[in-house]
Amino acid sequence: MKLLLVDNVHLYKDPQGNYYAPSIYSHAFLQRYLAVFEEVRFLGKARPLREADKTKCLLVSGEGVEITELPWYQGMGQMILKMPELLPAYRKASEGCGCCIYRIAQVESFLAYLFRRRRIPYAVEMVNDPDSWSAMPGLVRKVSGRMSRKMIRHAIGASFVTEKLLQQRYAGGRKRKGYFEASYSSVELEQSDIAAEPIRWQSAETFRIVHVANAISNDMKGHKTLIDVAKRLADAGCRFEVIFIGHGDLTEEYREYAASLGLEKSVRFIGMISGKKSLLDKLRECHMMVFPSKSEGLPRTLIEAMAVGLPCLSTPVGGIPELIDSRYLFDPEDSKGFADEILRLVQTPQELLEMSLRNLRKAREFNKADLGTKRTRFYGMLRKAAETNMK
Repeated sequence: MKLLLVDNVHLYKDPQGNYYAPSIYSHAFLQRYLAVFEEVRFLGKARPLREADKTKCLLVSGEGVEITELPWYQGMGQMILKMPELLPAYRKASEGCGCCIYRIAQVESFLAYLFRRRRIPYAVEMVNDPDSWSAMPGLVRKVSGRMSRKMIRHAIGASFVTEKLLQQRYAGGRKRKGYFEASYSSVELEQSDIAAEPIRWQSAETFRIVHVANAISNDMKGHKTLIDVAKRLADAGCRFEVIFIGHGDLTEEYREYAASLGLEKSVRFIGMISGKKSLLDKLRECHMMVFPSKSEGLPRTLIEAMAVGLPCLSTPVGGIPELIDSRYLFDPEDSKGFADEILRLVQTPQELLEMSLRNLRKAREFNKADLGTKRTRFYGMLRKAAETNMK
């Protein structure tokens, strides 16, 4: 059986016809679907490249994966201009597929849903929370929230990255007969990925703060806030370093902003790190993750940081309060709150050690084997519903 999978994904195509993605959507990621379905048709915006930079991109192409290209665009304005080309692509997207999975809340999933073949059963994987999109216009949040609730209400099944929060917010009301639900994260943690020992901060060391975002293309992940935090730390005489991991169009703008504040030596942008092992190794060189995100479901970035034992400060958006104690959560633009807490914690290394131990315990709840079992069960129920639909 062939599954149609839809998300907001940017694909890059090399001259040999291989597709790459700058974020998580590698062929290895798609194995979770291929464990249940013989083929996966992946719908995504595609852009030709002379040569994909394999240090910054992940290979998507491989056995069992079929790519259906959408015209390339960035932003709502370009999307509207491309709509005459997009709509026929969405109408044909599910042809030959037995069922669909829409990852929400994404506009590509909304459009694919609206122009889908109505008789094909579908499920949704809710990976973020549109109600928390504080940087988005109110109308966008409202429409996205309503579309998400509608899709869940009519879906044969729905999975959520949170244990309770998104379920309570979006899955209320009447559901169709046979509806099923699951809770699992997108993270992939082997037992060996989880550190055996906590991070221990020594006052003689430079305090290294890390931030991870695959795409530095907007301020939704709080890059500017963290640079402002760095300025406050510098003014307080703290010996620190902030390391930004990721790559995107706004990297130079943020680097220049940091330089304008006199932070060119203490704030570094090191680009994308390809491969989970390399990323975890880099995280282990740091002492804390600070993640002032404005919108989330349940961020993989934080879970991976917790897996190496990093104390974490973040924001009370999406499912983050299910990961981190509320005393370590601040408003996404509260640079003073973040900075004051960092300055307090570097004076209390025992509390940093306790945070590290607590985060290691929490990370063990996201081991690959348990999450894989949940996903496979969910996808199997969708396949069974699709097989029944075909009879």
